[in-house]
Order: sequence, then C-alpha cells, then structure tokens
Amino acid sequence: MTFKIHDALDSLRPGAEYVIRGDVIELYQHADPQPTADELQAEINRLEAAQPLVELREERNRRLAETDYFANTDVTMSDAMRDYRQALRDLPANTADPSAPTWPTKPTA
Repeated sequence: MTFKIHDALDSLRPGAEYVIRGDVIELYQHADPQPTADELQAEINRLEAAQPLVELREERNRRLAETDYFANTDVTMSDAMRDYRQALRDLPANTADPSAPTWPTKPTA
C-alpha cells in the first residue's frame, strides 16, 4: 500500500479538517500547528513500515475467525486446534519479518 499526504495528516492530526491544493495544506480549526513537510514524510515512512504488521494481523484475525466456532461451549476443541489458535495469536510477536510470516498449519478438526 502506498501512503499519501492525506494519510499522514489523518494519522498526525486525527479529526482535523483540511484541504490540500497542490503543495499547500490548509488545516481548519485545529489547535496543533500544521505539520512540516519533513514531519509528513516521516509519518508516511512510519505508516509504510508498519503496514506489513497491520496486514499480518488482519490475516491472523481472519484465520482465527474461521475457527471461532470451535470456541463455542457446545463444541469440544482439540488440543491441536487450541495450539493452532494460540500460535495464530502469538504470530505477530514471534515473527521477525511480518511481510513473510510462517503460518501455522491448520488442523483438520
């Protein structure tokens, strides 16, 4: 994903109203000063660096949701499924490169 100036502004000044006209940014009714070009670029860089972990967590959450029915009280969850779900939960903390995670293998039941 490529981030733009408006993404950096939304991140740096949540809820701020602004208009971007070419290279000119006009912030309306916001107590904080307008970010500098360097601050905006630094925020774009931070957002881009964080994106692989965001995407990893989204996919992890999708995979957890696929197996949520095993957590119902009327379903017996196998040890393998419990371990799989725990490995998914631990994945963000245990992954050195979020852009290339090693996904745990989903058990058959």
